Amino acid sequence: LFIGSYENLSYYDTRTKKRTKIPFGKDSRLLVNSLLYDSDAKCVFVGTEGLLYKYNLITHQLTSLPFLKGNVFKTMYLDVNRNL
Repeated sequence: LFIGSYENLSYYDTRTKKRTKIPFGKDSRLLVNSLLYDSDAKCVFVGTEGLLYKYNLITHQLTSLPFLKGNVFKTMYLDVNRNL
């Protein structure tokens, strides 16, 4: 279960009942507005106030995506072609 909040993204493991914080690094003062799971890409897209991130579920790396920088991501959707 992924949880977005002010200043971080977290993963809650329902089996172990442990919450792990996934920091944004230098962009630490961000508010998570939306989360979108992509089963094909094995990632979670993280929409914030001004930036879009991609959390890779295999490598556990959080990467800032440069396109649409400066926009607020309240809602995200994958179309039938798996485009964000």
